[in-house]
Amino acid sequence: MSQMIAITLSLLIGTLPQIIVATVGLILVHAKLKQLHPRAYFYGNIGLALLLLNALWRVLSQAYLQAHIVQGQDRLALTNMLTMANLAGFVVQIGSSVFILVALLADRDLAKSSRGAAQQIVAAVREP
Repeated sequence: MSQMIAITLSLLIGTLPQIIVATVGLILVHAKLKQLHPRAYFYGNIGLALLLLNALWRVLSQAYLQAHIVQGQDRLALTNMLTMANLAGFVVQIGSSVFILVALLADRDLAKSSRGAAQQIVAAVREP
């Protein structure tokens, strides 16, 4: 059991930056976006929660597989499990990135902001 804890802690050190970013991001989303930008709040929560879930999934799946490798179980079956775990993690990572990008672009009135930029350009051209 102590070997499993050592494996988990060593893997946790590698994913600690991702866990910290996801946790701080969730805190900031809850503190800053809930009332002002409800769609960005919703998508940001999903994206950052998936990011946190991916980091924890990676640690737990790798620790589980390494513990079973040490016990001498069938390496081919464990290789297949590792491939599936990595594929699932990759899909979750892509989903997380998409939701975070959508959250960054949500609740923006593109017509108003582009019209404002166009008005600034016209005003700058007329001033000389």
